[in-house]
Amino acid sequence: MKTYNFNICKYHVTIVIEEKSYVAANPKIVTEQYTSTVNKPLPEIKMEEKASDLCVLEAAEKYIQAKRGELADSTRKGYMNIVDNHLSGIWLYRLDRLTEEHLQKVFDAEIAKGLSVKTLKGYRTFILKVLAEYRPDFHPNIRVTKEDVNETSKT
Repeated sequence: MKTYNFNICKYHVTIVIEEKSYVAANPKIVTEQYTSTVNKPLPEIKMEEKASDLCVLEAAEKYIQAKRGELADSTRKGYMNIVDNHLSGIWLYRLDRLTEEHLQKVFDAEIAKGLSVKTLKGYRTFILKVLAEYRPDFHPNIRVTKEDVNETSKT
């Protein structure tokens, strides 16, 4: 059994690899079992934290927590759905190192999945709100339609 522990953006991750071998019964049967756990600390609500102290995931979660009383339950659940299931290419970036190109690549991948423009605009709105709160100097222009992407690549 091998255990690997590491931290990603203040989250502790443990991966356990268990190897089983049944050589005596059948020399061809060898199995491996992988288990992993992620222990997420509850984020403290500190809106004044610097972008260099956070990754995008932490900023998004802190934003949702801080706005808990202002957001409708459906909006909050929608934001958590985005964090849990979408835009996976940006969550571990340090907030101060995130660029417009990083964001656009992630949105291009979502466009390629065939998501609706309305859905993508919702994702963009959420990301821009998080950025406005924690990186107010950064105003990326994120395109969310195939036409926008095609027109930009022609120029």
